Amino acid sequence: MSDATHSDTIDWDSFWRAAGESEAADASPSGEHVVDALPEFFAERGRPDSFVDVGCGPGVVSFAMAERYPDATVVGYDAAESVLADNRERATEMGLDNLAFERTVLPAFPDREFDAVFSYFTLCYVADVESALQNMYDAVAPGGHLIFNYHNRYARAYWQTMADDPDEYLDPIRARWKAEMAPSDWKKARVRESLADGADLETAITEMQRDYIAKSRETESFVEWL
Repeated sequence: MSDATHSDTIDWDSFWRAAGESEAADASPSGEHVVDALPEFFAERGRPDSFVDVGCGPGVVSFAMAERYPDATVVGYDAAESVLADNRERATEMGLDNLAFERTVLPAFPDREFDAVFSYFTLCYVADVESALQNMYDAVAPGGHLIFNYHNRYARAYWQTMADDPDEYLDPIRARWKAEMAPSDWKKARVRESLADGADLETAITEMQRDYIAKSRETESFVEWL
């Protein structure tokens, strides 16, 4: 299912509403790959007064930059209003007045400038990459930086299969959302059941792990367990 306002974009709103902890982590590679690298880059090139995280998801990079550079204006853009709402609430709770989250859907981009325009593992989901890059480049202030990654032709072919049939990718996630059950929820529920039946914690965890491995071998998707 594509975004309601842009036919070339996966429905990330549904994804983030349904995603469990593991799915959210898998969809946020910037947390592992670049959070530490960006400050090193800015230490060499000069710290930005304004920074934008395009395709921010749960805001791993956005929050890290806002905390590290409290005098800088940091904005996280994403297509999914659901994850943006969560990010805004968290930013308010953390008292990060320099951090904002707004909605945009690439290749469209707001008419404003930033010292650093950052996008990681986002362009692979955009059909019109050339326009997206041009619009992001136009948003770089004089002397600023456009920082992004992009896949080679083999990875592009892999991601294209998802773009061609996003429902095949998203249907299992929607099923989890409907059932209100992610793999982590199933594990917790299974342990609670064993404890309620009188098992000690070590036994309950062992039984859960054994059942999880067995079901994983017997089925192709977690959705089949629901």
